[in-house]
Amino acid sequence: MDGFLSYLSRTARQAGSLCRKHFREGVSERVEFKAPTDLVTIADREVQDFLKHELASGYPAVSFVGEEGEPELLTTPDYFVVDPIDGTTNFVHGLPFYTVSIAYIVDRSPSAGVVYVPELDLLYAAATGQGATCNGKEIHVSGANQLSSSLLATGFVNIRKGGQPDNLAEFCRLMPRCRGIRRLGSASLDLCFVANGSFDGFWEFGLSDWDVAAGALIVQEAGGRVTAMDGTSSFMGSGEILATNGHLHNTLVEELRAVR
Repeated sequence: MDGFLSYLSRTARQAGSLCRKHFREGVSERVEFKAPTDLVTIADREVQDFLKHELASGYPAVSFVGEEGEPELLTTPDYFVVDPIDGTTNFVHGLPFYTVSIAYIVDRSPSAGVVYVPELDLLYAAATGQGATCNGKEIHVSGANQLSSSLLATGFVNIRKGGQPDNLAEFCRLMPRCRGIRRLGSASLDLCFVANGSFDGFWEFGLSDWDVAAGALIVQEAGGRVTAMDGTSSFMGSGEILATNGHLHNTLVEELRAVR
C-alpha cells in the first residue's frame, strides 16, 4: 500500500502542476455552466483527462469515476473516484482554496486517498489502518470537546442547486453555539483541515462521493469520525456528511437533529 499511496501522491502533484498553470494564466474567460451556478472550466476537464490516463496507465484493471463528463459504467468492485478541481468557483476567482482529490474505493468504502492543495503545496494522504499525513508528517484531529470553543466549517451546495435542506437553519443554530464557522468552498479541503486539527468539525448537504471520499478517509485515519448526519449511516452515497474530531460528533448530531 505504501507504493500505491506514493503513486497516487505523485499523480496528484502532477495534476496540481496543471492546475497551477491554468490558475496563473486565468480561466475566467473560459468558463462553462453545468447548471446556472455550477461552473466548469477547461482546466477541470484537462486535469480529469490527465488523471484518468495516469491512473489507467498504472492500474488498468481499476475502474474510474470522475466529476466531469458522462458517468462511466463500473465494471469492477474497486474504482478510483476523482474530483479534478474541488473548489472550481474559488479557482475561477483567483482564490487559492481548491484541491485535487483522488480516492481508491473498495466495496463502497475509501481504502486510500490523497488530497493535494496546489497553491499551498500541501499533500494530504491516508490509507486504511496506516494513519494520515500532510507532506509526509503524521497529522491528528483536535482534542476540543466543548462545542462553545470549537471552530466548525460548512458549505451551501444545496442553495446553489435549489435543493433542501439548504443548511441555513443548521448554520443559524450552530453559529451562536460555537466559536466560529468558516466556509472555504472546497469540501475536501474542509475535511483535511478537520484531519489536521484546524477545524473541529464539518458538515454539509448536497455533496457527491468525489467531493468527500478522500478527505473523509484522511479524517478517519487522523483519529476523527465521519458519518451521514444521523451519526450512524455511511456518508458514501448519502449526499451529506458530518466529520468531526470524534469528541464533538454526538453533540453535533443532536444539534443538527434538533433543527429537523
